[in-house]
Formats: sequence, C-alpha cells, structure tokens
Amino acid sequence: MKFDDAMKPTFAVIATLLPLAFATLSAAAPDFQSRHLAIGLAAERPAFNWFAVDSLGQGKLAQNPVLAETSAAAPGLTLEGRFTYTQNGQPVWRVACEKQKMTLRADYVAGQEPPPFTLTFNQKLNHATLLGLMSPGERRMALPCVLHLPDMGSVRITCNVPGAKLDYDARRRTKPAFVRIAFPAATASQPHIEYHFEVVAIYPQLPGIENDPLYDGFRRDFLNLFQVNPRFQGLANNAASDPVAFSIFTYSELAPHVPPLAKNLTCLDLVRMTLDRYLAGEKGYGQVGYGPSNGLDVAGWGTPWTSSDTLPSFLIAAGNYVEGARDTKWARDNYAQLAAWAREMMAADKDDNGLIEYPGTGNYGDRPTRERRPSNRLPEVCGLGAHVAARRRRGIVRGQGRQASRGLRADVSESGDRRARGLEERGRPVA
Repeated sequence: MKFDDAMKPTFAVIATLLPLAFATLSAAAPDFQSRHLAIGLAAERPAFNWFAVDSLGQGKLAQNPVLAETSAAAPGLTLEGRFTYTQNGQPVWRVACEKQKMTLRADYVAGQEPPPFTLTFNQKLNHATLLGLMSPGERRMALPCVLHLPDMGSVRITCNVPGAKLDYDARRRTKPAFVRIAFPAATASQPHIEYHFEVVAIYPQLPGIENDPLYDGFRRDFLNLFQVNPRFQGLANNAASDPVAFSIFTYSELAPHVPPLAKNLTCLDLVRMTLDRYLAGEKGYGQVGYGPSNGLDVAGWGTPWTSSDTLPSFLIAAGNYVEGARDTKWARDNYAQLAAWAREMMAADKDDNGLIEYPGTGNYGDRPTRERRPSNRLPEVCGLGAHVAARRRRGIVRGQGRQASRGLRADVSESGDRRARGLEERGRPVA
C-alpha cells in the first residue's frame, strides 16, 4: 500500500497517543482505592503517579490522567512501604487516605531539604484546573481552593497553615502539555504542614436529581465552565489556554448559582479576580494588543480593532458580580474605569440609534479572516443599550446608558424591543 499524504494525519495521531499510553502504563495500579478516590505514589520522588476521583462515589476511577514526572530523583529519598517518603531515613512526607478524604503531611527535619509533593496532569487527557484566588504575576494558588477534573469531579483542598499557597502552572504547547500542582514541603518556620483533600460534588441542590442518573453529568461537571489560567491569574478557556475577554460575562451568569467552593471562596470571587486583571490593564483574546506575555500559550489577536462584544462582556460581568456579591464598595472603587469602558463602548454608535457599529462591513471583499475577525455575540451587543440603562439605575454606569436605550428601542424590530425590555427588567441577557 502506498504511503501518501492522506495517511499522514493517522500516523501523526498514533505518534501523539503512544507516549500517553506508555505514561499511563507506567502506573500499573493505584495504591489506594475507594469508590470516591484512587491514588498511586511514585517510587523515585514525592509525587502521584495515579490520581482519579469520582465525586458521585460510583467507583468510576479507571481513567488516570496523571503525567509521570521525569525530573531527577531527590538524593536520599525513598518510599518506605506504601505511604511514607523518607529522606536519609527520616520521614518527610506521609499520605493518609480515607473513603472520601486524603491528607498529605509534611514534616521538617533539620539538615534535610525534601522536594515538594507534585501532582501533574496530562493536559490533553484532562483539562484539570485549580479554582481559587491568585495574586497578579504570581503562579501560586491560595488555599483553600478546589481542584476540578472535568468528567470526574472536584476535590476541595485546605491547609492547617493560614495563608498557605500551592505552586501552580500549566502549558498546552509544550511536549507533553501539562497542568502541574506542587505542595511545598515543611520548613523550619513551618515544621508541620497538613494538606487536606476532600472529594466533593459542587452543584445547585435541586430536588430529586440525586437518584436520577440523567443528572450525573450535571452533578459531576457543573463547574466545568470555570478554569483558572495560572499564567494569567484569571478565568480562561482552560488552565493552559487563552483568557477570552468577550466571554467573561458567561462566567458571571453562572457564578451566582454555584454553591460556595470552600469557606470564604465563591465563583463570584473568581469573576472579580478576573475583572481586576482587565481593570489593571491586562489584555485578553478579543482586544487589540493581546499576544504572548507572561509565558502564555496564546492564539493572539491580530484584528486591528477590539471585538465589539468585549466591552459589553466586561460591563455585564461587572454588573452581575456586584449584584450577586452585593459588593458596592468594589463598584464604587472601580466606577471611573467602568464608566470609561461604557463611554468607549457607546462611542462605536456612530448614528445615535443605540446600536454599536462593528468596524468590519462583511461586504464582498471584506470577508472575515484571522486578521479581521467578525463580531462574536451579536445578540448581546444589540441588547447593550438597554442593559447599560438597567445597570445605570443600580449605580454601575451613568450618563449615556439611558439615551442609548431610548435610541435602541426606537430603532430595533419588535422582537428586539421585547429583548430590550427583558434586559431592563432582569438586568441580564435573555436567551
């Protein structure tokens, strides 16, 4: 049989999958397994070589998305028995497992420098993410946080040390692509550290769904939309992908309905953290000037204008956050920039009819290309005038919103007019 170009994609796929298969085979079986949790430990270094969860306790733990570590073994470090790592004979890491919980304990030993305990996922096998708060420019996740594994479930992570943080990184264009979490070892100043894991299912408690298998996916995966990119320190398509400016409103729509992730941590906090990044001047996909920075693996934005749905997305997200969190202080503190976004947005209304004109015409010879992207969410943009007017009454945006809303209602069709009224009444987009 002749090898031609048609067969090249097949061989490329095989070449990509073979290393993944061997990586999975390197961890033959977990060292502990219940119906909620399965873990295995690497012999050469403090690291997981198997990590699977089932938030519903149905024992679906056959998938192991862990990426085997290839770093050099730590000098003098060995795995004693199944759950204790020693360094030169002294215990430095211990693992204790229960049905739905696990504890990593780090103990300081003078003269020893044990490495952190690592958990690394193959990003192509599972879009794992940590959900929690990060400081700008710092690839560290504050505790408590939630480790979410799409299609598997969630793990709440807490610590006995106030202010503790985890090292957190992710890349998608390296070989292999990874999501890596590192639990710092004990030190002289913090001689005993305990990291507590609890397998949880986080979703709205709706009557009757617990015993209906039709809702199993809903219960395991309600958090799937939320992904924090550690190199952006905000919400993104996934932990190793682009932060998309015109999508932030989608997180803000769902966030008020998500139960708390942990004590003093909600999905609305993630929305605020992301808005703070944009308010500070960071760029996302959809904005002029967005490109490689902070080591992000990005698609880049080559279009010479900012997408028309970017500023609406920011303002909708800001309004939803303030309403959901009742954080009027944040609204007051950021009012000047929010109002500037609103003025910039409405400046695109060239004929005062309340509709935002897009720079690209879409006419023959002006077709959408990678360098001239089309508008992405026309319905939300069309409803902006009314939405801004609704926000104005809540003290988020003043000035042009009401006039734009009147212009919109005067010029759109009857169905568009009904949409505008719905936006004003409910303060959010209508499907």
